[in-house]
Amino acid sequence: MKQNVQLSKKKIAFWFVGLLVAYMLIATALYFLMGQQLYYRPSDGEFSLEQEFNCVQAPYEQRDVLYQRFTTTVQRVQKICLGWKSAQLTQTATVTMTLSRADNGQVLAQQQTTLGNGNFVSQIDFDQPLQEANTQLLLTVQCDGWTPLYRVAPHEGFFLSDGITETNVALNLSVQGQDFVWLGANYWWIVLAGFAVVAAGLVVAVVRYRRNGTNFVMNCFADMTKYRFLINQLVARDFKTKYKRSVLGVLWSFLNPLLTTFVLYFVFSNVFRSSGQIENYTAYLVIGVTMFNYFTECCNMCLTSIVGNSHMITKVFVPKYIYPLTRTVSSSINFALALIPLFLIVFINGLFPTVSWILILFAFVCMAIFCYGLGLLLASAMVFFRDTQFLWGVVCMLWMYITPVFYPADIIPVQFSWVQTANPLFHFIDFVRTCIMQGVSPDPSRFVWCLASAIIMLLVGGFVFRKTQNNFVMYI
Repeated sequence: MKQNVQLSKKKIAFWFVGLLVAYMLIATALYFLMGQQLYYRPSDGEFSLEQEFNCVQAPYEQRDVLYQRFTTTVQRVQKICLGWKSAQLTQTATVTMTLSRADNGQVLAQQQTTLGNGNFVSQIDFDQPLQEANTQLLLTVQCDGWTPLYRVAPHEGFFLSDGITETNVALNLSVQGQDFVWLGANYWWIVLAGFAVVAAGLVVAVVRYRRNGTNFVMNCFADMTKYRFLINQLVARDFKTKYKRSVLGVLWSFLNPLLTTFVLYFVFSNVFRSSGQIENYTAYLVIGVTMFNYFTECCNMCLTSIVGNSHMITKVFVPKYIYPLTRTVSSSINFALALIPLFLIVFINGLFPTVSWILILFAFVCMAIFCYGLGLLLASAMVFFRDTQFLWGVVCMLWMYITPVFYPADIIPVQFSWVQTANPLFHFIDFVRTCIMQGVSPDPSRFVWCLASAIIMLLVGGFVFRKTQNNFVMYI
């Protein structure tokens, strides 16, 4: 029969204050590590009218001055580019681009570009991003010297004029910029609201615990204290058992991701030429392989965590959620070792640490929580349905193919993009790839997806496990 472990007032205060301090430290660290990505993101209103034509449409062939009216939804415009017919640039020409408001003629920016000698694009770069979203703009393009041919095409919302005739066509324009992120302006209000919720939840837990002598949250803290030695022993046992009687032993933690990466690289780089579509394909691949290997190993170990410890469950009382927990910790240690060859390959490919690499810890913690929640669900199912292990093998294979581990994410057809959005592993892997390969913080939405996936899976797995754990002993 279970005997509740009573926490002293000192221990309760330690957990209470410790959790609140940890919450604020994490929130503060994320604020500084996320940088500008907390306030801005690539705009959904960016566009690029990349179209090739053998000739231009009359009456705009070789006009010295053209006027392009258009509207953009980009909230912070950083660059406007104009592409020219490269086949016609046999000489050099100077192009002056002037951007102004269409309603009052106010000049917003002006820049000259010399075309020819390999340069086929004129542009305006903004030192301070232009904030004229949903305002009709007028782009005046003037050519001095030899006049190259324009590239134009019919396009809704664009109006081109030579000063005499205006038609519904567009030059080969591209507008690049950013949109504001709502989270950035309200970050600290959200943090304070979260702090209040966490503090209120802990107060309720402590009051109920002091009144009734039991509370699920406080009991978990008590179990971590009472069974700390047992948890350490189980983690060490699981880790040693994995490599028992193996010649190479723990070296397989290094070799497994390397060999898997080598095989996938050989197949998809040399046979399907996938590497040509992705910059630093080797780094891209090893990150996906290492992350997915951790997911499969952790879930596979949690799957058998209850049936594999039946001799202990039937003889002594230990909170049953500890068994999947120790398997998760053991797999996490193995994953930490696998990061050594991952970083080695990343360094060889010319990618070096930036501040954003610290955010990898966030993705790792979220993924560990997600795996633990799913592990609780699988462990419960395994007790009652032994076929779960075989079905899970099929699910893992399917999950790997719908996750962009070895192929670029943008090859997924638009109508199936919801599959990636609903796939937690895609968010975890893409999070780490962004931190390492781009050297910047991921979009704030990626943080939300990772955290939400972890919490939801933990709640679902924990609920099922708690409802079924009392019947385990009758089936194992």
